[in-house]
Amino acid sequence: MSRAAHLGLGSRLHFVGYQGHIEEFLAGLDVFVLPSRSEGMPLALIEAMAAGLPCVATRVGGVPEVLEDGCGLLVPPESPSDLANAMEAMLDEGRRRSMGARAAVAAQRFSIERCAERFAEIYRGLIEGRTAGT
Repeated sequence: MSRAAHLGLGSRLHFVGYQGHIEEFLAGLDVFVLPSRSEGMPLALIEAMAAGLPCVATRVGGVPEVLEDGCGLLVPPESPSDLANAMEAMLDEGRRRSMGARAAVAAQRFSIERCAERFAEIYRGLIEGRTAGT
């Protein structure tokens, strides 16, 4: 018997592996959880936010930059109790809806269009002899 089944979670917990149609997959979720020990720029987190999902993630790498306040909950890495508490907090439907709506808006900062605009701004600045950030 698997541990999930032993804990009575067999019908509610799924280890799905690779998903080829991510939009459809994310549409079936209530919460996105990213318990990473190390992350750069977490594309999976951005995709989940763009899908309007509230998120629980560990405070590593670029995660805090992506997961703005109000879009989800950040927890320390290597802390199963904090992760469990944050996941439990997401049982509140109102919280999930509010955070999911904020996440969808916040994810727009990472859209292809916004990234292209930012690169164009940087290149224009270089051509005009300015440095980025001035």
